[in-house]
Amino acid sequence: MPVHADRPTLRHPTPPNATSHDPHPPTPERLHARTQAVVAAPEAARSSGQQIVETEHLLKALMEQPNGLARRVVAKAGADATALLAATDALVRRQPRISGDAANQQVGGPALSCG
Repeated sequence: MPVHADRPTLRHPTPPNATSHDPHPPTPERLHARTQAVVAAPEAARSSGQQIVETEHLLKALMEQPNGLARRVVAKAGADATALLAATDALVRRQPRISGDAANQQVGGPALSCG
């Protein structure tokens, strides 16, 4: 990518207490573990008989990761990760269900859309 003298170079600011060296640099394994919940959210909707993938499906998938970042953050905040998963699962079960061919065609809900 060419550098143009007439254009400023954009850099992300480093927070004052941050160091330039990340002690946990991203690796394919770490990135894969973090994206598993995104991939699992549509399956959570499908297994619950729901067509629209909502934020509760993503939260359920995140909280189902036994040693995942979400469970650690919730625990660090002083909350019970198991209770949050149970409450999220109860919320998912209360959502409308569909059947037939459409039950296997998941789409992202408005909160998860990128547009």
